Amino acid sequence: MSLVSHVMFGFFQYFLLPILVFVLIGKPRFLIKLIHFILNIKEPIKDIKVFVFIWISCGLCAGLNLYKKFHLEKIVQSYDKNSHNVENYDNKTRELNLSERNAYMYLNLFIIIIIIERLCDSHFKSWVEEDKKALIEKKILEISNKKDN
Repeated sequence: MSLVSHVMFGFFQYFLLPILVFVLIGKPRFLIKLIHFILNIKEPIKDIKVFVFIWISCGLCAGLNLYKKFHLEKIVQSYDKNSHNVENYDNKTRELNLSERNAYMYLNLFIIIIIIERLCDSHFKSWVEEDKKALIEKKILEISNKKDN
């Protein structure tokens, strides 16, 4: 599980946060179209979107880590702090802290993926409308130029 959380943390830190910043500040058309395309890819058999799969997996991982955290809290509370249980107590508290960190990381991924998907969808829809308006205006200008000639 630590390898998966390490990979997801790297994905979160080096890929997802810069994309969120670019989408919020710059609104690059190519990047938003690419993200919109990737998130709307559907699996051919069940017709499930990639976005839904990522969203559900992040939610399940966050829930699993929160459950593990609460379970470890009960175990840590039951330990005595005598000399025989010090090593077990330290190991369980470290596992408790790691599961709490992972839970919040997956919860942040869950929220940021929703934000990116909604922002990209709204920008994409507004750009589609702008492109339609520009196309209509261009056709009107062509028609008016033909009538003048």
